[in-house]
Amino acid sequence: MSAAFEGVRVLDFTINLAGPSASAILADLGADVIKIERPITGDDARAFGPFVGGESITSLWLSRGKRSVEIDLADPEGRALIQKLLPTATVVIESFRPGVMKKHGLDYESVKAVKPDIIYCSVSANGQTGPYAPKPGYDLQAQGMSGLLDMTGEPDGPPQRSGTVLGDYVGGLNAWGAIATALYHHAKTGQGQHLDISLYEGLVMLNSMVDYVDLDLKPTRTGNHHPNAAPYGIFNGHGGQSAIICAPSDRLWNKLCDAMQKPQLKTDARFNNAPARMDNLPGVIDAIEGFLKHYDDIDVPIKILEDAGIPCCKSVSSHQVLEDAHLVARGSVVQLEGTAEMKENGVQGIRMRGPWVKYSQTPAVMRASGGLGQHNREILNEAGLSDDQADALEAKWHAKK
Repeated sequence: MSAAFEGVRVLDFTINLAGPSASAILADLGADVIKIERPITGDDARAFGPFVGGESITSLWLSRGKRSVEIDLADPEGRALIQKLLPTATVVIESFRPGVMKKHGLDYESVKAVKPDIIYCSVSANGQTGPYAPKPGYDLQAQGMSGLLDMTGEPDGPPQRSGTVLGDYVGGLNAWGAIATALYHHAKTGQGQHLDISLYEGLVMLNSMVDYVDLDLKPTRTGNHHPNAAPYGIFNGHGGQSAIICAPSDRLWNKLCDAMQKPQLKTDARFNNAPARMDNLPGVIDAIEGFLKHYDDIDVPIKILEDAGIPCCKSVSSHQVLEDAHLVARGSVVQLEGTAEMKENGVQGIRMRGPWVKYSQTPAVMRASGGLGQHNREILNEAGLSDDQADALEAKWHAKK
């Protein structure tokens, strides 16, 4: 069974989270991803904690399936090596601030001159053009600029950041999809192109509340409950346990009332239609939370609601996610093989998020991460250097640090 991107070579100049997450998906689907890293320190993500067996857990996930080579782009010899690798590449992906790759003679126009059909993907905070293009940016800035922070938190409280990374991973998914689209276009026409991915714009795309602006509405934080549907939110049970319950239609509301053994709520004028439930949301919340808190273990009322056909679930911890039998059965939690350094420290591997798109003919496969510089000789040999020449360059660049 061949991989979807078998035969596609990617020169990966990305750092941190967004770009590396995109190129990692390409590697899962069979692309030969050459991760080009700074000598000694490598990608910034290699320094992100926590660590296991001497390796960053974040970096393990982002570097999976890639071959790592250390090349100093500030050195003419390093740039000359890249020029030798460019003709073999199908895709170049980079995530520096606009202008950095041009400084090294590796911007789209320069690369296109060497490889006219190159697919070149730039991932940045704000895009390659426009007033914000030169500004540095991180995920949290994208959350704030997109309006998502203003939509998160309690109505009478300040904006709150998401509990996980949004801008980077949305940017990575957008980059992966854009590259896949460009590869399809390339297969039909032989043409390459430049792809411009902005973390900021990716999160604006997620913010559906922006569409309300022309109606002169000012949507903002609504806490744990939907601004236009009820019940649709997070409800508190006994002892700090929480449940997500989604029953916004009259049909589901009636089923919920029966399951809670509160049939009188179905005919109560405060709750018997969707607009009334929104107008009397505190009463809806009190009714549901009274039902939940009647049980010491929130799994019991959730089972009652599930059996009644109510969309609901328990709010779980990240630890519980990794133990979820459904995810394990579907291969969405995998054991990723450890790097050489991890194995030297007695760690053979670690459970991690697995492939989340299931392909019947070209399944994604997560392979071990390349340690920093693990493939130096191998890749420099491919660029025409002998082992001695590769070792000499490595020693030179390591001595400079």
